[in-house]
Amino acid sequence: MEIRFLGAESLGVRSLSLFIDLGARKIVIDPGVALGFYRRGLHPHPLQAVFSEITKVRIVKALRSASDVVVTHLHGDHVPLYRANPFQLPLDVVRMVVQRKVFLWMKRFEDMSSLELARARHLIDCLGDRLVLRQGSHDDCVELLGPYSHGLEKSRVVGVVARLGSRTLVHLSDTQLLVDDVVKDVREHDPWILIVSGPPLYRYHGASRERLAEIARLNLAKLCSYADYVIVDHHLLRSVDGSMWLDEVRKEVGDRVMCVADFIGSPRLLLEAWREVLYETIPTNRRWFLEQSYTGCGEAIATYREIVEELVKNLPRETTVELDEVRRHLRELSTQFLDKDMDRRT
Repeated sequence: MEIRFLGAESLGVRSLSLFIDLGARKIVIDPGVALGFYRRGLHPHPLQAVFSEITKVRIVKALRSASDVVVTHLHGDHVPLYRANPFQLPLDVVRMVVQRKVFLWMKRFEDMSSLELARARHLIDCLGDRLVLRQGSHDDCVELLGPYSHGLEKSRVVGVVARLGSRTLVHLSDTQLLVDDVVKDVREHDPWILIVSGPPLYRYHGASRERLAEIARLNLAKLCSYADYVIVDHHLLRSVDGSMWLDEVRKEVGDRVMCVADFIGSPRLLLEAWREVLYETIPTNRRWFLEQSYTGCGEAIATYREIVEELVKNLPRETTVELDEVRRHLRELSTQFLDKDMDRRT
């Protein structure tokens, strides 16, 4: 079993997209990406847009060879969209790249909201006679679990089990370590790798936040006794506090717990948490993509490509990066590369 992460908060975007190669079967889970469209009074910075485009390329490449596509739920950071904003994956792209027959796995229609139903219909219409719809079912390689609550919300998500021989991977998007039923189900599958969304600590404050953090910590400790590796990402890594929480938990349960970036040996790129710092250190028009009617972010890639490469290369691995250190790195890189880019243009 070979796995490849396509997008995650610790890799710079809203996503928990995964490619699993089982040899005869190639599975893409949650082929979606997004950026927080408006947070802390700011739209995404162009540097974030570069990572969005990189993630889209990874997802498209994976979809070209996919035999199975699994959608755990139909939020815009997990599924291609009919009306995608510039930072999400458009359905038109999926229509062009998926040319073979695929199994499309998703929850039952009765477990979907009206918005999710509309998005499901768009996806089904897009794939047309190229899909075989699988809902609430399983075969020798893929099984759907749940549905479970989307953390503390009413919407529902399904878990995914992928099997090859004695190895099992469980993907539990957006249960946020807050759903007790998940713990029991994971124990039954004895996974090699468990992938979960952590709690959205950035949304809560005071006693509520402490309570959620403790529930998530206790559930994570239980899950660690059932899996060889537990990868915690997504909502948790939308804040520096979430990254610090993960480091504290690792001290208790050991290095078998990590985020996606830790697992692949990349620095944690918490770009959404750093959004204000990005605008501070690399100033730009805050309505940059709206005023230019962007349908893609090609100019952002051209301008910020070298900064992205150096950022990925030079930031520390496997530790929470302090904001002051992020500011220093970004100031150095923006001075070095944006000044050089300006010299080339003049």
